[in-house]
Amino acid sequence: MDTATQVLKKAETLERIADWEQARVLYERAFSSACDERNIRTIADATRGGARVLRQMGRVDEAEELAELSIEIARRSGLPREEARALNVLGFVLILHGDPEAAAQHCQTALEKGREHRDDELIGMACNNLGVLAEISGDFQGASRFHLESVAAAVRTGSMRALMFGYNNLGLLADDTRDWMQADQLFVRALELAEKIGDIAMTATLLLNRAESLVHAREFDSAQEVLGRADTLAKRSNSVAALAEAARIRALLAGVYGNEERASTLLAESLLLSTRAGLRLERAQALRQLAYMHHNAGRIDEARVILTEAAAEFFAAGDKRDGGRCQRLLSAWMTTAATVNAVKTADTG
Repeated sequence: MDTATQVLKKAETLERIADWEQARVLYERAFSSACDERNIRTIADATRGGARVLRQMGRVDEAEELAELSIEIARRSGLPREEARALNVLGFVLILHGDPEAAAQHCQTALEKGREHRDDELIGMACNNLGVLAEISGDFQGASRFHLESVAAAVRTGSMRALMFGYNNLGLLADDTRDWMQADQLFVRALELAEKIGDIAMTATLLLNRAESLVHAREFDSAQEVLGRADTLAKRSNSVAALAEAARIRALLAGVYGNEERASTLLAESLLLSTRAGLRLERAQALRQLAYMHHNAGRIDEARVILTEAAAEFFAAGDKRDGGRCQRLLSAWMTTAATVNAVKTADTG
């Protein structure tokens, strides 16, 4: 019979290839075996791994509970490394759960502990999360500093996984500042690492990020090809977030080609997936895209209602940057509508 540590390693392997359900089962088995063996370190590792997997499955409340359990086990057992890593995982879960302030607090504590113990692997992971949080709050300079520190930590450890995350996040930052060429180069570098590692879930995410960037760069044929690969992996990994994003980006492409009916169906699919899983950011992005579609078709009132809901969802998820953008756009749409109405009144007078 395998030891708890051996079962844990098998669970980690399944996690890398995005076999979430089997990984979850093995993390539970590793936890039970570790309890029988009184192996406290493996108990902490198994609960932390289970939290990561549940997060990927969209079971965010359960993921949060397991991450908190891992923190408590490590803290009471005097395992500072395991406690810090569990704090960072909890921060990662809370980003998805729409609690950015608590997420930042946990990730900052993890980063401080990583620096204290010179744990470059943890420094890289915590900086990745803090960079994402800085970016969604609109602090691009802070985001860049955190992402560059994560890359430096990854280089020091030689960790391809940490470097992959660092390149991805720098790519997202370049995408947000409309530097499409730089974004594409960074996504390609991250993809090369993801494929070497064999991380299916991250490969799917990177392909989705690259596909959306290519759409914005008006490289539609390339975007279609990349999205096809992403869609296949998203279905294979059964990641709810990836499936919701794949549907949304397919809707974006359908809109480019003038197929509004298809775009509407795909956005409804994205909204259903993200709403059921409690994925606020993914839901907000789908709502914003739906608002654009209605506005472009001349359905101004419907567009304003949906954009208002999108703004609220962005703010609820802690994304002040996109929430503010929606509010400014809403104001512009209201001004335009008022001008049009005034002209109509003058014409009929």
